Amino acid sequence: MSIPKYGRATPLQMDMLGLGGEICRWFHQRAPTDEERMSAMRASRKVLCRMTGLDRGYDLQAWHTELESDRKHSPEYMHPYAWGVVRPRILQLIADPDRFRLVELIERSERSQGK
Repeated sequence: MSIPKYGRATPLQMDMLGLGGEICRWFHQRAPTDEERMSAMRASRKVLCRMTGLDRGYDLQAWHTELESDRKHSPEYMHPYAWGVVRPRILQLIADPDRFRLVELIERSERSQGK
């Protein structure tokens, strides 16, 4: 699927961007809210867990490392259509303090709900 800023990203690439708090939509005119970003992060984690049978939580670095080295999923994750744009953005998101803040909010909410 072709999305702004990323081109023809694969579903797995989009899920990883979503786990990082990116909103991958055709037309996103305004900056996403924290709730929209956290919703994307939660949904992407569920898809990644279902797809891989693993759960690396919201640890974007752990997911990135896993998917790069996984024989089954690395071809889609590192597909060249958008990899040249997706990979640098994933690396930025791994170190993004705002993403860390959102992860803390999500995890605090999940702990309070007993998840």
